Amino acid sequence: MAVARKLLTLIFAFAAMALGLEGLQRVAAWWNGATLTAFDWLTIAALPAVAWLWWRYVSPFGKGRGQCLMPPAKATGDDPPAPASRG
Repeated sequence: MAVARKLLTLIFAFAAMALGLEGLQRVAAWWNGATLTAFDWLTIAALPAVAWLWWRYVSPFGKGRGQCLMPPAKATGDDPPAPASRG
């Protein structure tokens, strides 16, 4: 179950990344004077949603702090003690 969820998350992240890159290419083409189709406008319109999903779930700076990419570290009893502060 957990492996399937991680695989689906990876597929979803790849699809969102591809959609974001395509949207950026469409913006660059529009900026250079190309005529855009309805599909081009849809990919451009999806850019804010893709950016939000990336920031929220994949980015190390977002709320999820990249949890879909790496599992959080588990504390074990074998960890060395924290250094004492001098103050």
